[in-house]
Amino acid sequence: MSLPLGRLAVAVLLALVAGCPAATTGPQIEVEVTGAPVTARAAQAATTSLPAAKVPFARDVSPDVQGYLRAIHRPLEAEWTRGVLAMAGAMLPAAHPANRRDRVAEIEVRFDWNDQPASMRVSRSSGYEPYDASALRAMQTVGLFPPLPRSVGERHATLRWRFHRDERACHPALARLELRPLSDDEALARAIAKGRIERAAQI
Repeated sequence: MSLPLGRLAVAVLLALVAGCPAATTGPQIEVEVTGAPVTARAAQAATTSLPAAKVPFARDVSPDVQGYLRAIHRPLEAEWTRGVLAMAGAMLPAAHPANRRDRVAEIEVRFDWNDQPASMRVSRSSGYEPYDASALRAMQTVGLFPPLPRSVGERHATLRWRFHRDERACHPALARLELRPLSDDEALARAIAKGRIERAAQI
């Protein structure tokens, strides 16, 4: 079977087999594993990913946030669902720790004032470190993030994205963009970083 895999997916597969995190080139982002292992009811569906229509966004997720999450999902889908998961399913034994259907890791992304990741970490562990590391590296493949949605306004955004081993994979409707108000110092730093001098003078 021919699989559309990138070099990262191959490296991750080798790491899953060896039971250790994969090595990647480029800027290093801190790997921090916190929290208790996440478990979920093992799904019985045979498909690798669930069609978008089957996992609707929550009603309180605005259209611009939905579009933002879908834009991030496109590179994740290629690397995680059609890459890492497809490869693990095709080339690793069903009993391999990476193929446990209830595995899910959550990646937390914090942003700088230019709407790009300032840090990424594993905020909730799947219970299997190589799986967590592969999810973190999949998030790194997004590269340049789109601008944060207009509805975020002058608030601090934290993105939380879940990487499931079952058919939910890395579905965007299961991601969360958490918002909190900026302090005056943060609002001033943001206004200056974005060149909004008049706004900075008002703070």
